Amino acid sequence: MYRLETKLSNFKFNTVHQLGPLTVMWYKLDETDGDEDNKGKCLTKEELDQLINYVVNNKINFGNQNYFSCDDEENPGCDLYDPLPIDSLLPANLIVRKELQLGKSDGNIYRCMDIELLNANGTTNHNYSLDFDIIGEVIN
Repeated sequence: MYRLETKLSNFKFNTVHQLGPLTVMWYKLDETDGDEDNKGKCLTKEELDQLINYVVNNKINFGNQNYFSCDDEENPGCDLYDPLPIDSLLPANLIVRKELQLGKSDGNIYRCMDIELLNANGTTNHNYSLDFDIIGEVIN
């Protein structure tokens, strides 16, 4: 089982446009417990290969990938419906989905937020095409 570390650039959450780059550790988003409990889980070798292929072909948003072994007990997770904003400039966890779910646009930052991938000019470049969604823990 695996997790993938990349640099992430050119994305937005809520109304905030981020140029990056940020270092993010990516996991498969496991939504089997419903929308209220979104957890990261380790990637299989096949999922890792698919994600690496996607990252390599999307240099506008991703760079410098490296993979590591993974233990499901150390993975990020969050309650997307946490009603309290956090006192931070960035969410702790970022979610990339095939179907965008940007959620609240109130200007607040929450522990876990969906992101939209952008191009260098700040317009939509959200072409995430994998069959699984991912959640990334922001490292810096």
